[in-house]
Amino acid sequence: MQQLARIIQPWAVIFSALCLAVLLVLLVDARAGREHQAQQTEQSQIQTRIAESWQLLSIKAPGNNGKGSALEYLNEQQVRLAGIDLSAGSNQFRAWLNDIKLAGVDLTDANLGGATMIRADLKSAILVNSQFSEADLSDADLSGADLTDATLNASNLSRVDMSNASLVRTDLSNALLGGAKLTGANLAEANFSDANLIAADLSNADLTLAHLFGAELIGANLTNANLSGVHMIGANLIGAVLNGACGNEGTSYPDGFDPLPVCEE
Repeated sequence: MQQLARIIQPWAVIFSALCLAVLLVLLVDARAGREHQAQQTEQSQIQTRIAESWQLLSIKAPGNNGKGSALEYLNEQQVRLAGIDLSAGSNQFRAWLNDIKLAGVDLTDANLGGATMIRADLKSAILVNSQFSEADLSDADLSGADLTDATLNASNLSRVDMSNASLVRTDLSNALLGGAKLTGANLAEANFSDANLIAADLSNADLTLAHLFGAELIGANLTNANLSGVHMIGANLIGAVLNGACGNEGTSYPDGFDPLPVCEE
């Protein structure tokens, strides 16, 4: 019996080890299965909420009605919002999106005409060819945003931060830009006709071929601004700071205004 026990004992140890290994494998597989199921459930919940957010945004109703939260959630999930229409005409009245946080959002070709977006966070947003006519974006942050070919005519952009933004060919005619920050912005061919730019900061901005017909630039800061080919006939530049600003032979000035030094190429 002792000899039999000596023979069986090593095999018993091996068998126990094998059983333990199998048990560990089963436990690991079970845990992995639970984690996979949890991930699938989470993804399903995300997709459901994305669908619900889109459905909410498609409802034609004025005000907010949860649309602000829906937009924020979709942006958090990196969903493109290109072409969305939340304009006053489409929603029966203006959308109320004050304090909305949409940094980095893609709103290419979107229509938010007439929307109220006071203090909106649109840092580095993609707003190419978007429509913001008559919208209220006062105190909003649009620093680093791309507004190429966007339409913001008659909009309220008082004290807005558009520093280092791209506003190439952007329509800002009749817009309120009092106290706006446009430092380092690319404003080439932008339309500021009859816009209010009182005390706005356009230092180091590129205004090449921009239109400033009848614009109010009282007390504006145009230090080191490039005004090559800018049309400023009828503009009010009383008290404007033009230190280091330059133009060229294509720059047109208000009556009685001395031409600026020619910009270096």
